[in-house]
Amino acid sequence: MARPGFVLTVDDRTPPLLVSEGDGVRLQPFPKGAEVVYPPDTAGRRVDAAAAVAASLAEGLDGAPLADRLRPGIRLTVTVGALEQPAARGVDVRQHVVEQVLQLAATAGVDDVVVLAANGIGPRPTEEQLLEVLGERVVRSFSADGRLRTHDALDREQLTEVAPGVELDARLADSDLVVDVSCGTGGSDVGADLVGSLSSLDTQRRLHRALRLDRVVPTAGAEVEGEGAAMVRSAVEALPLVSVRAVLDQVVHPPSLEFLGRREWEWRIRERATWFGLRRLLEVAPDRARRSVLQAAPDQGVLAVAAGSPAAVSAWSAGRAAGAERVEVKGQADVLVCGVPHRTPINPGTAVDPLVAAWSVLGRTLGATTGAPVVRPGGAVIAFHPLAPTFSARVHPSSADFFVDVLSTTTDPEQMTEQEARFAADEWYTSLYRRQHAWAGVLPFQLWADVRAGAEQVGDVIWVGADRASAERMGFRAASTLADALEIASDSVGRSPRIRYLHTPPHLVADVQEA
Repeated sequence: MARPGFVLTVDDRTPPLLVSEGDGVRLQPFPKGAEVVYPPDTAGRRVDAAAAVAASLAEGLDGAPLADRLRPGIRLTVTVGALEQPAARGVDVRQHVVEQVLQLAATAGVDDVVVLAANGIGPRPTEEQLLEVLGERVVRSFSADGRLRTHDALDREQLTEVAPGVELDARLADSDLVVDVSCGTGGSDVGADLVGSLSSLDTQRRLHRALRLDRVVPTAGAEVEGEGAAMVRSAVEALPLVSVRAVLDQVVHPPSLEFLGRREWEWRIRERATWFGLRRLLEVAPDRARRSVLQAAPDQGVLAVAAGSPAAVSAWSAGRAAGAERVEVKGQADVLVCGVPHRTPINPGTAVDPLVAAWSVLGRTLGATTGAPVVRPGGAVIAFHPLAPTFSARVHPSSADFFVDVLSTTTDPEQMTEQEARFAADEWYTSLYRRQHAWAGVLPFQLWADVRAGAEQVGDVIWVGADRASAERMGFRAASTLADALEIASDSVGRSPRIRYLHTPPHLVADVQEA
């Protein structure tokens, strides 16, 4: 049964609370009086995915069914995004959407169809991933003659300008209809997601910076459009676009560990025994084995599906997210405590390295609010992660070089322009992105820009259990325990701070109201 999120005040009866720390997890006692924000439990709201997809395609948010836009002779492109989202057990909702769109196209006599994996500057999906997301029938039918392909942000022959300064995959501009398919647990600006995941590297870099500045330096008045929003709008208006978005529930742990997503006092005796076994396993298992356990696919379900214009679907998605992720809290805290999830959009199947950990906390969790930040300006952020300088040479090949060579000279993103240009043009990083399954070389620069934007909102950033050298390299501080971290933070927040712990994953959005 679905349950709303809530805020718990720690007292003498509160057990130690679960804290994720990347490739590990712990039970952590919290000081009496600390606030613990639990996300909503949405598992009880699931719908039949195939039926929900069919209904959304038959009656879009804008009124017209998709079938009315299909006719013989048109060029149809189906883009598949959210590739960082793990495939569902059984049939993935994206497979349902793609298969039903292709069936409608076949019925209408549409022959020119391409399925395009929208990976942006992220790794090219492997054949196994494509089979998990799209199913064998689509992959086998469309791969044989090149009608299933992956976007390449560096392939100049496959890129074209669709609006001033906005280059996208040329297939989009050549299409009479583009159906964009995505899924996720919360709200999404589907237009921005599409542009970011199907643009040239130069466009993606400009868009990332512009959207970040739109958030950090809001324009004066709601009627004034930021540069990032203008780029997205101009691109979307240039395309014959229909968006299909599926909202998923908040189940993020594999079936054997689903109890980790419940409140700690609800754990049964058998689950407590499983917890002790898990802790022992994580202590002795090698890194890959730990990740295979913690990042195993969850039994995630579909809450709703909608189709329509990008603006309509984005608004609908935001409304659905209000019930799926939003939790109301009173006032801003002096100290924000948070963990680092085992799996983020940046590291499926790989380690949570220091850059990904910092981005998860300061670039993602800290910014997940409806308005006012969850922690006051000048407050402290305390996060749990070892910050071991271990990077995936296969998936994040440029991150280790960035961490060692760039951060040793400066932590100011504005002073990294030349290094970013060099990484963007590096032949080795380019080859790994285009020929293997790696992120483009600019990834760490974009992560770090988000990290610094978040860090500038607060005073101290302290990592519990972290490698001190790694923390210092990033301009942060390290502590052995939560008590030590609070002692370090006391210089700026005092001896009796208001402490708030965001109990994630699952992801939540804090709706900060006046105290």
